[in-house]
Order: sequence, then C-alpha cells, then structure tokens
Amino acid sequence: MKVMFFCLSIMLSTFANGSSINPFNAILALDTEDRGGETYKSFRTTKDSYIAERVAEIESRSIRILDLAVFEKEWEALTPEDKAGVVWTSIPTREGLDRQHVSGSGQFGGKGFVDIVKRIREMDFEGGIVVVDHREEPHGFLTQGVPFSLYGRSDAFSLGKTWAELERVESKLIGKVAKNLEVFLHEITDKEKDLVTGARLFAASSKEAYSEKYLVKDLNGCGYVRIGITDHHRAMDDDLDDVIKYFDAFPLGTWKHFHCRGGKGRTTTGMALFDILSNHGNGTLSFQDIMIRQYLIGGSNLLAVPTTDPEKTWKAKAAYDRIRTIYKFYQKVNGQQLTTRQFYANEPEFKDSASTDHAYLGSRHSAKL
Repeated sequence: MKVMFFCLSIMLSTFANGSSINPFNAILALDTEDRGGETYKSFRTTKDSYIAERVAEIESRSIRILDLAVFEKEWEALTPEDKAGVVWTSIPTREGLDRQHVSGSGQFGGKGFVDIVKRIREMDFEGGIVVVDHREEPHGFLTQGVPFSLYGRSDAFSLGKTWAELERVESKLIGKVAKNLEVFLHEITDKEKDLVTGARLFAASSKEAYSEKYLVKDLNGCGYVRIGITDHHRAMDDDLDDVIKYFDAFPLGTWKHFHCRGGKGRTTTGMALFDILSNHGNGTLSFQDIMIRQYLIGGSNLLAVPTTDPEKTWKAKAAYDRIRTIYKFYQKVNGQQLTTRQFYANEPEFKDSASTDHAYLGSRHSAKL
C-alpha cells in the first residue's frame, strides 16, 4: 500500500512520531473535531434566539466594546484606554435579522454538510442554498468527505499570495493527495499563540480527493461562492466588492451559509457584512447593534480586541484592522454610495423559490479541478 508523507520541498514537514511540529512549515491538518467529518463547530442561524448567557453578560455590564470614535486612529496611536473600550449595556433589536435566511459554522465534512442542509430544511425552508466559503487557505476533502487543509503559522498559509497562486497550490495539493491510497493528517491538539505545538498523526484514506466546490455543488446540488479571507485578518477591498456583487446576485429567498475553519472570526465577519447590506438605510439599527447581535446568536464579539490575554494579544492589531474595515463598509453602505437592494423591503409575504439556478455562482476564487 502506498502511503504519502509530504516533504519540505512542497511546503509540508512532519516528524514521524507526530509529537513535534516545525512551526515554519505548513502541515496537512484535519479540519473537524472528529476523524470522519461528521461534526462541525459553532452552527447558528439568524433565526436563533439570543443566547441567554450572553444576554446576561450585557445585563451585568461585563461586555466592553471599542468606542467608534477610536476608529479614526491607527492601531499604533491607540491609548490603553482606547483599547479597553467602553461598557455596552443595551440588548440590540432583532429588526431585520430573523428573515435573512442566514446560517454560519466552522468547517464541515461531507456528512456534516448533509446534516447542515437537513437542519436548514427542518426550518421549513424549501428554497435554494448557497455556501459562502471564507477560507483563503488551501483545503479539500478526502474519501467520504473528511476535510483537510494546509495549516501554516497562524493559519495564514496564503497571506500575501494572489488568487491565481492560491488556486494553483490548492489544485496541485488535491491532485497530489488523490494519487495516494492514504495520507497522514495532523489532528491538532495544542497551540501556543500563533504556533501549532502538538498534533496526533493518523492515516486517512485518500482514494478520493476533491474541492469544496465539488462537495457542495456537484455532490449536494447547492450553490457555492468562495470569498477567501486570511484567518484572523480583515477582508481586502476586492473581497468586499465581491460581497456586494453576490449580495445583489442572490435571488430573494436564497439561504446563505457562511463558514471558515472554526466558525468564529471570518464567519461572523461574513454574516455581519450581509446583515449590514440587508438592513442599510435602517436608521434605528446601529453598527453596534449589528455586531452585538451577531455575538448574541453565537458569533464572535468582533467589537473587542484581545489586549489582556497573553495567548491572544498577537491577534490584536489584525482584529482592530478587521473591525475598522467592517465599520468603514457600514459607513459606505449607509452613506448611500451603493445602490444595493434592501432584502425583503416591501415584501412582507414573499415566498421562497423552491428551484433556484446557481450555475452562475462558480466564483473566480474556486479551484478549477
């Protein structure tokens, strides 16, 4: 039986016992918490009730957020008081949230995606479903839908690379994996700041290997869009242009499922951007309302930056740049510089389309396999 180890020459290295990781090279990593790809993290929908424990945090005045006034400053100019933020005390309205037909999660496997579709259908939804993939790092699926990726330092393998370069890397990676009966995946067990410090190795069948677009569209009949964002970082300007483009392209009533690797920062970013576009022009809904309610349904609190936890402070500047970018997007949209539609405006009784053609949703970001 032919078993594959990647070597340093193609950007991967590992020690045979799996007990030590070279932090300056990418590893072939398992992307779910189980080896069969059945589970996924952080699933939530815009129809979910606010999480009681998080509501209690607001009521007890234990949530701090950045004051919007500080967004005029660069990170280096912020004072400790600026970074500490202000106490947030109000429960945001759900206006315009419940009817967005939006969900989010971490990376799913083949069985996990089938379960996500089932959960969406159980909400009496019969229309078209589109997956919005916010992962920039090369990733794919093995036999029976086991998800894997190239996991580099800070999960930022693709930082600074062009989309053409990324597509080539991902295509070659999946093709290389598919030539072997088995590959060794790293099940990450320990991290220290931005480094992987421990992982368990296990052999996984690679009789098949394919892209996420193939899994979502060809195997499950759903739409697929890839707007990749570097993990822990802000969306680039052309990514935001794509968000607007697809917002206007989605037929009314389409269900949008956003995801990244862990279902936190990038997924919350995507869901918040869509919330902004869906409700632009609503004078009663503030930027803070939009961001806090994403937290209350299970997302990350992107309005806070990690300045006290030494294990997370390495993310602080990137986290600040990310929320500033989302705020500038909010200002642009609400400043009427865009002509994007407002979802569901004047359509209180609209019905979902049961047959939506997503052939046009093959994004330029998708690996062409």
